[in-house]
Amino acid sequence: MSGLWTQLTERLIDTHCHLHHYENPSMLVEKLQRQKIKVHLVTVKPEEYEACINLTAEAPLIKPCLGLFPLYVEECREQLPFFWKALKTTRFVGEVGLDYSVEDTQAISLQKEVFTNIVRACHDQGNKVLSIHSRKSADDVFSIIGKDFKGTAIMHWYSGKLEAAMTSADNIFFSINTAMLKSRLGKKLIRSLSPEKVLTETDGPYVKINGRGAEPEDIRNVVNALSVHWQCSVEDVLSQIELNYKRALEL
Repeated sequence: MSGLWTQLTERLIDTHCHLHHYENPSMLVEKLQRQKIKVHLVTVKPEEYEACINLTAEAPLIKPCLGLFPLYVEECREQLPFFWKALKTTRFVGEVGLDYSVEDTQAISLQKEVFTNIVRACHDQGNKVLSIHSRKSADDVFSIIGKDFKGTAIMHWYSGKLEAAMTSADNIFFSINTAMLKSRLGKKLIRSLSPEKVLTETDGPYVKINGRGAEPEDIRNVVNALSVHWQCSVEDVLSQIELNYKRALEL
């Protein structure tokens, strides 16, 4: 790590990371405590949430998120009562959303029903911060969120229409990871988005860097790339991301 990043790493923010899916999550949590990186620990099944609360009990900068991955909705039906109960106790929700990579219309219908209910509950309770999966389904995700959602939506690894992203509501942000720096759609999104809409993520350990799972400190690669694209210093990029994150938590 360069001398510059030795000083700046504690300013990194990871809004989508599956910390509990790494080989040694406790060791990574200890490392993140030393690095002082802010992390949203997203889950994919409600049953994971309580374990993640315990995992991060001594790490206040890591926020466990209550999640239900869309492709697991049918599998996790029996966990829905716990999800609705736990939702009342946390601001941080994710990973939730829609995934139309499947061709089963009944499964898609169930996804939409559950996601709509999640968004409605979050709206009614207010002040929630959602990390949202929208593979091949962004139009329906935006429609379900609507224009008056009382909370914040962070579109994780967005690959939908650029115009929809550019005209999205002020409480919708887009988190960028290292894999998106290399993809055609990711590059287009970065070029199209206003800096005020950008947040950062790893989606680790599922995004890989040189064969290993990306870790929150690897967000410096995203910051470096944004520095080039925005034609400003790394410090200015970090300041913009920090400002966006503060706004995301205050909306």
